[in-house]
Amino acid sequence: MAMMEWNFDSAENPQLQLQKKKKRSKKGGIVCGPISCFSGQTDTATKEKEPKARGAYDKSIVLLGPAEVGKSTVLKQMRLCSSTGGFDDPLELDRIAATCKHNAVKGMEDILMYMESKCKLHEVQESLGEVVQEVIDFCKDYKLREKIPPDIVGKIDTIWHDPVVEDVYDQDRFDEDFMVMDCAKYFLDRIQDVSLDTYKPTKLDILHAREKTTKLQMKLDFQFGRGKKTEFVVHDFGGQRGLREQWLQVKHPKAVIFVVALSDYNKTMQEDSDTNRLKDAFAAFKDVAKREELKDVSKIVLLNKKDIFDWKLRDRPFGDSFPEYEGANRASDVIQFISGEFKKRSNGYIPHIHVTTATNADQMEHVIATIFREMTINNLFNCGLGMSSRPNYRENVHNEEH
Repeated sequence: MAMMEWNFDSAENPQLQLQKKKKRSKKGGIVCGPISCFSGQTDTATKEKEPKARGAYDKSIVLLGPAEVGKSTVLKQMRLCSSTGGFDDPLELDRIAATCKHNAVKGMEDILMYMESKCKLHEVQESLGEVVQEVIDFCKDYKLREKIPPDIVGKIDTIWHDPVVEDVYDQDRFDEDFMVMDCAKYFLDRIQDVSLDTYKPTKLDILHAREKTTKLQMKLDFQFGRGKKTEFVVHDFGGQRGLREQWLQVKHPKAVIFVVALSDYNKTMQEDSDTNRLKDAFAAFKDVAKREELKDVSKIVLLNKKDIFDWKLRDRPFGDSFPEYEGANRASDVIQFISGEFKKRSNGYIPHIHVTTATNADQMEHVIATIFREMTINNLFNCGLGMSSRPNYRENVHNEEH
């Protein structure tokens, strides 16, 4: 994929940037190098410093947003942009394999508990008998990294393909009280594969695997065009309200990538059943945008889960959850409305907005390259190079569908 060449080191050093300007090729690419991961701890080697001059920020990127919106999937895609693929450690792959198994089991449990709450479970019990209770008991006691016995795998598969269960999933999965992971269907469809002792997760499995994140920090090396490699530290923070104080820890990042799920427009928060998830995302973004130390920092909003949003919008009109919305129940119109709500809360810095499906590798490669491009443009402006005013992204909403 061809794009303009961007070099952060030259952006931070005006003289070097001007010296290299004539020598630089107009085309280049994004090339990533080795990656190391630090889960659940702070990298003490990466110390926060006050910027010495305009545009001199820590080489940090923060991923923010509510829970279950796909922030960790975005981070995985950034890793997969590396030349080595990003997921080569056997121990990490074993952990991801265990997570995939757990997602399948947890998905089955949540679906059956939902059916019980709707008084629909008895219909499956009448046709399958004790099999249902056996699976419920197994799911409730299941621990991460445990094996799934072959007989239980067969019973889970039988329940998953029962006509009543299929009908409930298809009809109710977009309801506001259907609290089942988005990846449940993906892994239940693959239960026969993921339960094998020899199972190794595929690239798509890795992207769909769901783990709760409280705090994760990762170093990534990027090379832009012919420039030297530049190391960034990417911070992925938990999105639950009780974890959002951690968002304040990185003072002067290169960029804030704020992720929101378009498909959350009719759902309420798990920790607050009176608050709409999308409205909570608006409020959380406003809190981030008004922080003084982030005033001139690049802000990118990813309107994620477009694939689920498209399906949901057909049966769950957006206006039912947002009475103030007066437009047509068309994806493009609704997205324009949602984008406008984020711009209203941007505190003067109009964010760069992308419509995404984070599990789409081709799409996200383009999005990630564009994000770094926007970061560099903003950094050049902060250094006073070549621009009299900050680039205006008021109309810049990208729907990168392939």
